[in-house]
Amino acid sequence: NIDENKTFLDYGAYQGSFLYACKSIWKVKTIANDFNKEGLKFAKNFLDIDKTYESNDIYKDEFSDKIDFCTVIHVLEHLHDPLKFLKHVKNKIIKNEGYIYVEVPSAESSTYDDPTHLFMFNKDSLKYLFNLAGYDILHISQKKIYDYKKIKLLKRHVQTMVHCVAK
Repeated sequence: NIDENKTFLDYGAYQGSFLYACKSIWKVKTIANDFNKEGLKFAKNFLDIDKTYESNDIYKDEFSDKIDFCTVIHVLEHLHDPLKFLKHVKNKIIKNEGYIYVEVPSAESSTYDDPTHLFMFNKDSLKYLFNLAGYDILHISQKKIYDYKKIKLLKRHVQTMVHCVAK
């Protein structure tokens, strides 16, 4: 039941394009969290994101209201302590009946040459991490982001993603 009374928070929102889509489709309240000031300005001024927060400490930052839906898209693999972050979100950010969605590149198809990726996950390791953090997993899957076999010209490696929805 997604409606205009729900609030979406996107960690690593940058310029807010994901939140813009959520707001356009469901008319929800939106909060962008990122460390990039210029990206957050764009989100607020051009995409009409309701609130923007420059992240000071992702493990401690809090918001005035508890969140209904928290998204963490291609962020978790960059954190020094993903377990601490997930516990913080569970205990201080989302409502008791709130949800979190995490998407990370799969360790089973990723190249290991990105120095900003501090952790690599597959479906099993992400499930283990969520269980350690005390979440109830509603869905977890590992899929290619699109059907690349239908695109004849695509020659490069195609990334597989791990997706998890929990509460």
